Order: sequence, then structure tokens, then C-alpha cells
Amino acid sequence: MKSKICLMLAILLLLLFPYGRKAMAIQTYFNGWQAEMRHQPIARSGSIFLPLDDAAARFGLEPKTTAGGVALHVKKSEASQLNVKQAELVKRKGVLYFPARKLSGFANFTVEWNPRTQRLSIASDGVRYRTETDGLPILMYHHFQTNLEASTIVHPKVLEKQLAALAGGGYVTLSAEEAQQYLKGERLFPKKPVYLTFDDGYESNYTLAYPLLRQYKAKATIFVIASMMRRDAADITSEGAPKLTWAQIAEMSASGLVDIQSHTYDLHRKGKVRGSKIERGLVTAPAYVGKRPETSAAYEKKVLDDFKQSKNLIERYTHRPVFVLCYPFGDYSASSEAIAREAGFTMTLLVKPGINYPGSQPSTLRLKRINVTNADVGEAFLKKLSPAG
Repeated sequence: MKSKICLMLAILLLLLFPYGRKAMAIQTYFNGWQAEMRHQPIARSGSIFLPLDDAAARFGLEPKTTAGGVALHVKKSEASQLNVKQAELVKRKGVLYFPARKLSGFANFTVEWNPRTQRLSIASDGVRYRTETDGLPILMYHHFQTNLEASTIVHPKVLEKQLAALAGGGYVTLSAEEAQQYLKGERLFPKKPVYLTFDDGYESNYTLAYPLLRQYKAKATIFVIASMMRRDAADITSEGAPKLTWAQIAEMSASGLVDIQSHTYDLHRKGKVRGSKIERGLVTAPAYVGKRPETSAAYEKKVLDDFKQSKNLIERYTHRPVFVLCYPFGDYSASSEAIAREAGFTMTLLVKPGINYPGSQPSTLRLKRINVTNADVGEAFLKKLSPAG
């Protein structure tokens, strides 16, 4: 009986996994951007081989058959020639391949290969596009102040030290669009990528942080609660620390350094919601009105209207696309994710700590972030950006 059960399990495994684990496809990038070719590179004897004709056309090279193999030279230039011996060539299914490493050092080419992530980067501009550090740390800030102590408040002098540490540590700050391209596996960057995010839309983002962003030419995204942004400086209706004015938002957006994205229109609130014993963000599920929760239809309409209103209002003042949603309190649900996609959001962010990796599915949804405090300076700060941090 036992042997029959083992045999049945073995047959089941063969049916489910007939060829074992599928190998990861090799992703090829040229000058930082994903390079599409008719034939994929192949791995053989620990080396990566490129399809000769496809690679030549994509990388601006011209191949020429010689007595000893193949010669490659940069188009419109005969000054530099790369010779590939016949013994170095591989032919598979009628396609001729040559070793990718041969390009390294030829003309102005660089070659980087990451076997863990199967990422191959070829560059003809002499720049080394990183493939060995594939994780994207997203840093989370809120308010900046000079005389207050809290886990969500950072002193501007500390922010300056952190920006200096990023620049000195070889990091490049990304815009919202660049972060999305990186996480979708469409793009690599010459330096280590990092994505700076500021939540809630405090005026201190403009008065204290923005001058430092300009000084260090650092990019950041501010997630605003659209209903709480002020009409002008005379508007003092915001509760607590003052929020940004729409004029300040428009100025920062026009700089090209700051993206303005959504933190909802007016749903940055918690309450009792269906299916939870504790209060949660109101975007997650139907909220209770008295003893009964609102209907699913009413909840979905409320959240969809809020998301769209936020997106439309921000786009009206910035004239730039709004496609990133930062969940209040990091609370989300399968329903809120579906509504966010319907509203036009293709990236969603949480407050859960961790590093984000390109190609993980879904690569641009429910992104993790690293909270930054006044204690994060020097090596301790940079260590937080690493996977082991």
C-alpha cells in the first residue's frame, strides 16, 4: 500500500513538474534599457553567448566573415576591430553565437553579468550599468522640523547628512517613473538606485527639504492628501503642522526633481471596517455607520471616487501624470488594489519594511519602504539600504 502511494505521488510530481524547474530567461540591457532581440542569449560552460546578427544590429556593430572566424567593428568606423575566432563561435538551431565577454574592453564597450538575477548589461558609452545590486530601497520620510523629536520627524541637518551619504556612497535617486521602469525590469542605472518618498504633504517638505534636494540634485516623490493641501499661504485651515500650498506643489513639480503623487483625496482616516476587529484605513473595506457597514457597492464607489478625485486634482496643478498611490497607514486590501488599478494607479506603496526587487510579481504593487529617523546617519544609514540591513 505504501509503495503504491509513493508511486502515485511520483507520477503526480511528474505531471505537475514534467521538466523540473524552468531556468530563468537571460535579460539583456543595452545602455541601461532592456534590449529586445529575436534570439535570446544562451549560457554555455559558464559563459554567456550573444546571437551574432541580432547583437550586431542592436549594438551598432557590423560583422564581417574572415578566414579565421568573424570580425566586428563599430558602424562607420574601421579604426577598431574585434576578432572572434572560429573556435569561439557556437552555432545553435542555425543561429551563430559569440561570447559576450569579448565585447568587454572593445571600443568603449562594458559588459556586466549577474548570474543570480540572470541580468546581462552591455554598454557602448563606457558606463558601467549595475546589475549586481538589483534591490530598490524606498526611503520613507514625513515631516521635517528643527525643534521636535518623533519617529516621523527628521531634522533638516540630518537630511543633509543623509543626502550627502547617498551621493558619496554611489547612489542615484530615482523619479517615480524611473522607479517604475526599474522595478518592471525595463531599465538599469549606472549607480545604486534609491527612491525617496515623503508622506502627507507637509509644508516643511518645501521650506526645509526642497532646498536640500536642489542642492544635491536629488529626486523625491511627495504623497499628498489632496483635500488637505492649502489654497494659498493665507489658508490656515489645515490641522496640525501646515500642509503645502498648491503653488508650492506646482513649483516643486516644475523643477523636475519632485513628483507629486497620491495619498488619497480625503481617506487618510481609520475606522471600524467590515471583517476587522481593530480600526483600519477606510480604503480597505466597507466602514460601519452605526451598527451596520456600508454596502460593498457604496464602499467601492466611495474609494474609487476618492482615488480619481485625488489623481485629477493633482494632475490639474502639476500637469504631470499621477500613477502612484501611497496607502494611508500602509493599510490595503485586495479590493483597494483592484479599485486603485481601475482609477489608473500602477504603483502602490506600503509602510512594511524591506527591499523591492525587479521582476518579483507583481513588481510595482504593495512596495515596501524603509522608515528614516534622526538616528540614521553615517554607515548605519547606508546599511539600512542594503538587503542585509
